[in-house]
Amino acid sequence: MLKKISFLVILVTVLAFPLSVLAAQNTLTVTESQINGAYRVSNPARRTVSEVFVDLQDGQATITGTVTLRGKQPASVHVVVVPKLVTSGSRTLIDWTVTSFTVNGKAGSGEYIEARNAFTSALRRAISSQLGRRYSVQSIVIADDTITVTYTH
Repeated sequence: MLKKISFLVILVTVLAFPLSVLAAQNTLTVTESQINGAYRVSNPARRTVSEVFVDLQDGQATITGTVTLRGKQPASVHVVVVPKLVTSGSRTLIDWTVTSFTVNGKAGSGEYIEARNAFTSALRRAISSQLGRRYSVQSIVIADDTITVTYTH
């Protein structure tokens, strides 16, 4: 009888803990040079995009590059993004919110939206590819040369 009670106490205690407490917490730190060396940054998926460079600054990332659209001169594209954590089902993911988007120093729009999306996608993939599958982010901090992500699997 005592064994049954002990087992029940242990079972109730284990079930009372949320699964997130039982998940191992991990930390990933990625440097600016690692991001710039990532495949999708150094080899953009869109052939119209080239010379992509990510500059990490306190709290934000600046992504610059050249976009050459058919029949147009090459344009300098500059995108500033900040990370925001968003809940998706049972996971928390990083959403890169664009705070500034310029083409040749003027407000970006229209035909350059796809290039802007390619820039932010390259940054997202450079980070998420190192987190593995089925991760949930607890925090993200961007410093002058690094991004540090605390997450669980």
